[in-house]
Amino acid sequence: IGSDYAEMATHFEESFNHEAVAAATERHACTKSSVSSDVARISYQLRLDTATTLTFNFRLAEGYDGPVTARLDGQETEAQDMGGGWLRIAYEDIDAHELANRHTFELQTTTGTTLVEASALSYANTITASTSQPAEAKDSMSAFYRYWAAADAYLASRE
Repeated sequence: IGSDYAEMATHFEESFNHEAVAAATERHACTKSSVSSDVARISYQLRLDTATTLTFNFRLAEGYDGPVTARLDGQETEAQDMGGGWLRIAYEDIDAHELANRHTFELQTTTGTTLVEASALSYANTITASTSQPAEAKDSMSAFYRYWAAADAYLASRE
């Protein structure tokens, strides 16, 4: 969350209803339609910097040294080797009005294909719907959801 949160809390008077945000983002939940036995674990993260980046991390099964093909939205891409059997596929530079757009992350190995679909709002759903995440993380993702909702409303008003 970063050290900015404590400062932010002193200026922010409205509280978030995490359950409402979880319900509003439920239709954006991450889906895994298949997982190859060559993939031991899948995780994902959202990076909010000068641009929004959604990344999926795939941990290959111990000892797997076969071929790997990565695709993002059906287009072959390079999976970044993170070491320790982890590979990363990133969707970068997501605009505010595109945070709800779903993307397909695919990793093909010897035994089959691992297919995951998600949007940046999928991450907000994962955090706000979790019973184990701290309130600060839920507040951040609730604010992120409101940011998208404001951008979406603005664009709708211009149509």
